[in-house]
Amino acid sequence: KDVEDAAKFASKASGVRKDFILGMLVVESNLGRFTGGCNAKDSNMSGIRLTHFKSICEELDYNWKTRKVSCPPKSYKGTGGAMGVAQFMSDTWMGYKSSIASKTGHNPPDPWNLTDGVMAMGLKLARGGATSKKGECNAAKLYLSGTTNSKYNWYCEKVLYWADNYEAKLG
Repeated sequence: KDVEDAAKFASKASGVRKDFILGMLVVESNLGRFTGGCNAKDSNMSGIRLTHFKSICEELDYNWKTRKVSCPPKSYKGTGGAMGVAQFMSDTWMGYKSSIASKTGHNPPDPWNLTDGVMAMGLKLARGGATSKKGECNAAKLYLSGTTNSKYNWYCEKVLYWADNYEAKLG
């Protein structure tokens, strides 16, 4: 219920349909059930991402050495280090911080907070074109990879599968 409420709130603020946000949340973190199993050291995040990560943790009074982030993916090339329910990388989070704070009223926003994380996701998806169903696939691919390359169609299809199921069940 909390996840659905956060998705509804983010949908109203971002213009991205709630069911698409829920589909993204299933794929990214199993609706927040799994937000990371590694620490920063084991994540292989880049130096700039580590610098941002430390800054975010310091601002929120978290120990950066023990705060959980995603592990490096096994099925494709990439690094770990994604934070919270929305699985934002620290450098991406920094670019959305003020927008998240203005929508949620949480200053500083917290990537491990459900409302802040889902709002961040909604805002990023909106920027990627997900304010219309036609733009959702590309927005999902941009969310994952930063590109709309067709090699990420598998990701888009997975998200849309879940989004369409939520739409059918929740309406």
